[in-house]
Amino acid sequence: MAIYIRKYILWIEINRSGVHAHFRVLRTFLYWYENENEFTDWVNPIQKLKGRRSRQELLEPADFKAGKAMLDVYQYYPKECEKIQTFISG
Repeated sequence: MAIYIRKYILWIEINRSGVHAHFRVLRTFLYWYENENEFTDWVNPIQKLKGRRSRQELLEPADFKAGKAMLDVYQYYPKECEKIQTFISG
């Protein structure tokens, strides 16, 4: 069955992120299916496959002026500032 998944992934070759999204959906579904059913001799075919690694481009760090500008904006919107601080601190 892993060969069919490989063929499907090659068939939908949209772009890297699209292929990875399809692979994640299939992987999630097959793991769910495996957990929901009591199989004795069934092997999850997704375990034989590895997803492509997507390249993550690193962003340039924000400079001091940008950080200060963000903090200056917060003084005009205290309620939004509290919401953001609550969100960041968990």
